[in-house]
Amino acid sequence: MKDFEALKAMADLLAGPEAPNDSAEAEARRFLPLVRLDRLSSAVVDRHGRPLHADGLFAEDRDVLAAIARDLVAGPDRGPFVLSWTDPGGLDMPVAFARAPAAADWRLPPAARQALSAPGAFAVLLTAGAWQAEGALEEAAAAYGLTAAQGRLVAALARTGDLRQAAEAAGVTYATARTLAAEAMARMGVRKLTALITRLVTHAFGALPADHRADDALADLWGLTPRQAALALAVAQGASRQEAARAVGISEASAKKALQDVFLAAGVTNAQALARKVADAMSLSALVQATGGDIGASSEGREPLAFAMRPDGRAVAFSDYGPREARPVLIVHTNFSNRHAPSRLVEALQRAGYRPFAVDRPGFGFSDSAAEAEDPAEVAVEDLAAVMRRLRVDQADLVVRGGFRFVRRLVDARPALVGRVVMTSVPPQGQTTRRRASFYFVLQSLTHSQPHLIREAARLSGRLFPVSDIRRHVLDALKGSPVDVAAMEDPRNFSDYWRGLRMFSTGRIDGYVQEQLAQARAAPLTALPDAADWTIMTGDQDAMFDPAEAEAWWSALLPGARIQRIPGAGRMLVFSHPETVVAALNGQVARQAA
Repeated sequence: MKDFEALKAMADLLAGPEAPNDSAEAEARRFLPLVRLDRLSSAVVDRHGRPLHADGLFAEDRDVLAAIARDLVAGPDRGPFVLSWTDPGGLDMPVAFARAPAAADWRLPPAARQALSAPGAFAVLLTAGAWQAEGALEEAAAAYGLTAAQGRLVAALARTGDLRQAAEAAGVTYATARTLAAEAMARMGVRKLTALITRLVTHAFGALPADHRADDALADLWGLTPRQAALALAVAQGASRQEAARAVGISEASAKKALQDVFLAAGVTNAQALARKVADAMSLSALVQATGGDIGASSEGREPLAFAMRPDGRAVAFSDYGPREARPVLIVHTNFSNRHAPSRLVEALQRAGYRPFAVDRPGFGFSDSAAEAEDPAEVAVEDLAAVMRRLRVDQADLVVRGGFRFVRRLVDARPALVGRVVMTSVPPQGQTTRRRASFYFVLQSLTHSQPHLIREAARLSGRLFPVSDIRRHVLDALKGSPVDVAAMEDPRNFSDYWRGLRMFSTGRIDGYVQEQLAQARAAPLTALPDAADWTIMTGDQDAMFDPAEAEAWWSALLPGARIQRIPGAGRMLVFSHPETVVAALNGQVARQAA
């Protein structure tokens, strides 16, 4: 009963006073996709199927658009759906369709949004087409550090679905194509060309929800049985036919026959072509399922996304903001967010001669989770070492916004990697905020008092965080700190803050859950021998944690650290006082010189 009441209190707080308190309705809300809007092709048509707006693939072939629109507009009035469309010339693509009222919550490209609000607008059509967007696959390949030749080959492979055709398109021999493909798979940590294609196309699209039922989507789209859909998904994600058969509990001979039927239904001739179509279908079906909420616009187009690979093939996402010749500074993200760094802080660091970069810790953002038996802090340390090797960086200063256990493990395990450290309003470990009416207090209380509820609480918070409500929760938590409220009312700052939280809305909560569980089970932290290269920054207007108590706690743990309380600042120092944070980092230079 106590557990139920704790989760219900969180749901009530998240839902807000005007929202219906209906647990069934809350459960029906799904995690949401984050979409690269520039990777969508969209069209808006009137009730006769005539286009009011078309871009991308729809703009390139108006005849195809007209044929699709006529059929769908004349069809029965039913909810948003995805279908597989094949024109007489053989073009085959998944298309999402919704009439105007049902598409009102879709986050569309600006021109499509404007057309949808125009008189006469009747319906919207979308196709993912990330693999056809100019430069999309090449950009995804570059994020994994592929060479130009490897990138051209794998992009051509994702577009054609056939290695021989890809070799011809890339201007290389088939033997060279096989070599380049093998090198690309090794670098990307996959064993099959199908997994390579799925990974490329999916990353070019954005981020799919963690709870997305892709097998259901494939069954609906191509009329597959549940078993056929499960086989198609397994093969597209890199399983061999034998592995896929074992996964669904049938013989390899039965799997062979079932996959032949899948190829026929999907209109493809091999597993590579199937992988591309599965990735597109998954993307579009996620959009349709999200129409009860908000289709979020992914910020990855604004972030220099790149990946390093762990020895086991799992990916580590990072952003290097440059410039390369400057002194590197790692911006350590909070326990609630991911690597997306405040843009004003990035610019202030760059102006001062630094090279900021940020890394998604395990299970955050686009970084793969740590294995269940692994300590996430230890994995995060090795992830950082891999990223620094990729960047050819021997040592980095740190601006720490959270993740202190990772930072402490880093200092203990790899001290040579760490230069100067500036901590900005990092809450004392194990203490909860003074704002007892805030969402953050409820979540922290559950973490400390009932750690077995951490995952369910995180899932609930991720599901019930629409864009329209997150501002309310943030401002409520910051009441009593005018400078913090002003910082979060600034559109640019709030956009940066929200970008850091968006992965929660896709269901990527493993990083948060693993870190909180590790913290709940860990022994108390011990003091560093010497923290002379550290600066602890607090704000005298911090409404969530008492700055004097925080300073006392951190001073005991970090003897010799410089304590700097900033007048007129609160918790959101990196947003409201980025130049002051940089000055603190520079102050460490002066201390070292002295």
